[in-house]
Amino acid sequence: MRPIRWEEHTVVPWRNGGGTTREIALRTGPGGAVLWRVSRAAIAADGPFSRFPGLDRILVPVAGEGLVLTVEGRERPTPPLAPVAFPGEAEVAARLTAGAVEAFNVMAARGAWTASVEAVRGGRLELAGPGADLLHLTTGESWLREGEAAALDLPGGAAGVLARLRPL
Repeated sequence: MRPIRWEEHTVVPWRNGGGTTREIALRTGPGGAVLWRVSRAAIAADGPFSRFPGLDRILVPVAGEGLVLTVEGRERPTPPLAPVAFPGEAEVAARLTAGAVEAFNVMAARGAWTASVEAVRGGRLELAGPGADLLHLTTGESWLREGEAAALDLPGGAAGVLARLRPL
């Protein structure tokens, strides 16, 4: 597993100009097309999300008190460490419920990759299989596994999310 330090993240402006995200890891294919992308964005105000046609998205609040996502007109309360999946081309807006939120975001190219995200709290993680696994703690620390199997022991008080990215 390779650690990814906070200062290694590339700061990228949102497509809609509403803020920035810290890109944790990115894999591209021929012509620079996104195969998958993992990032952490600060959401400081209510507003619409950028659209990413052809990508499936998963968002998880990792700092702050959560928010309410409206996906294609349907409200979805999103508490801390609760993943919400939606298509990248969907009309999505966020409403903050108790101040700013930082959100872990995973995008995967539909038809080429799949992604899943789960909350983790301390303990041993066994990571294996094709593709990649990216562990991101609420503190901002991240580890990426691509290729060989790996195990990671998290301290009992650690909390975060584990993204599993697999080729189809």
